[in-house]
Amino acid sequence: MLAENVDYGRHDARGVLISLLVDDDVPSRGHRRTLLNARLRVVGAACRRHPRYRQSCVLDFAGAMRLLAQTAPRPLRTLRLRHTRRSL
Repeated sequence: MLAENVDYGRHDARGVLISLLVDDDVPSRGHRRTLLNARLRVVGAACRRHPRYRQSCVLDFAGAMRLLAQTAPRPLRTLRLRHTRRSL
């Protein structure tokens, strides 16, 4: 299960959460339902300056998280290009 909430204009975590919980101007109260959904147990957040709204914060929610194995990453495959010269 995955979900996402986005908030604009707040500068602190508390303001973002209050805004999403109150959820004004959203008739479905979808942000509130996402925050209070007991099946969504993991959240990642990122905030950044926004040119119009000063600040935007994105919260991505998931039902679970699985750690990747602690192995070295696979090397990238390289493409070998064959160069040819053609006389004009």
